Amino acid sequence: MTRKNTVIPISSFDPRLKDLLLQGTTKRIEIPCTSSKQRISLRNQLMDYRAAARRAGLPDAEKLYRAKMSLGEEKEGVFPLIIAPRGSEFNDILGGKAIESAVPVHQASDILADLPVTEEEKK
Repeated sequence: MTRKNTVIPISSFDPRLKDLLLQGTTKRIEIPCTSSKQRISLRNQLMDYRAAARRAGLPDAEKLYRAKMSLGEEKEGVFPLIIAPRGSEFNDILGGKAIESAVPVHQASDILADLPVTEEEKK
């Protein structure tokens, strides 16, 4: 038997979920949870809220998708849920100098000048 998808109205969510997601679009937030199950439930609620906001046509709905959620490493019984700007994990490698020095760019003529010329090519 197939299960019918339940559409949850936006009014049934805690409005603080929107605040968490909006903050996560600009800075990293770690939410300490007491269990892995609680952390997964909170992440699911946040994802359900984003989807409901999009369906409801809220003005900030698309902005909420700029926040990425990930599960942090459990330490001493604390299970963190991390909300951060999407792509922020690449800040170090996307900095200006990292891109410039990653791969040297050569002109085609420089590369060709370094290749040995055979007798046939000299003719």
